[in-house]
Amino acid sequence: EAARARHAQGVGTVLDVAQARQGEAQAELARVQAQARERDAYHALVAALGISPLSPLQVAEAPAPRLDRSAEAPVERIVAEALARRPDVQAAHAALLASEAASRASEAASKPKVFLAASASRSTGAASVSALPGIGQQGPTLNLAGSGSGAGLFVGVTVPIFDGGLRQSSQAQARQRVDAAAARLERTQQQAVQQIVTAQDALRSALASAEAAETLQSTAALTHDAALDAYRHGVGTVTAVALADTQMLEAGQALADARAAAQSAAVTLAFATGALGAAPR
Repeated sequence: EAARARHAQGVGTVLDVAQARQGEAQAELARVQAQARERDAYHALVAALGISPLSPLQVAEAPAPRLDRSAEAPVERIVAEALARRPDVQAAHAALLASEAASRASEAASKPKVFLAASASRSTGAASVSALPGIGQQGPTLNLAGSGSGAGLFVGVTVPIFDGGLRQSSQAQARQRVDAAAARLERTQQQAVQQIVTAQDALRSALASAEAAETLQSTAALTHDAALDAYRHGVGTVTAVALADTQMLEAGQALADARAAAQSAAVTLAFATGALGAAPR
């Protein structure tokens, strides 16, 4: 519009108008390409949600991300807290405890054992025998009746005997399972630490890039406004305006990309530390 106004007043050239139109066409192309990327991101989101592409989905406007340095805590503290939360580390630790318990049980099976047992009993009964022949002055009938009770306490020791090395083999297998579980736990912890350190470095770089992009955008906006104002007053060129406009557009795109990268890095770090539900938005 400024180029057309200057041309209409006789102080501008056709070349200025053509350059301005070229910048406008480039901006329109960038807009169309951005809309295409937006549709691609929309389809990727629908696929990630697992819903039909024909389902209506309204995507809310993304709020301004909260980018700060709160995640830059000492890596040792982050790792210590993360190892206590990560499910894979907890599962590996539980497997180690179970294998150690099995090893102790296998060792106990080869040791002598002392046992204690007790029993108690009581009996009552009567017997009557008739028509027995009498002896002397005794009558011909004999009746028998009685009752009794008893109790016992037993103490014993069991000692394993030779079994062809079966117990030794079982103990060796149990120790091997303990060693394997310990190695698996150590490997899981090392992988977790590597993921956490990598994610934290990526987040630190992304936050630094976002801060630099914010500064670049503000300076590019000042340069653009100054170049446009100078051109309107006849002391600037349309080339300088177009260049400043392009640089401001690129700065805005760089800021958007840096913010998106910072958000992605923050989610990656939260996932690596087992605190995905508390990821910054």
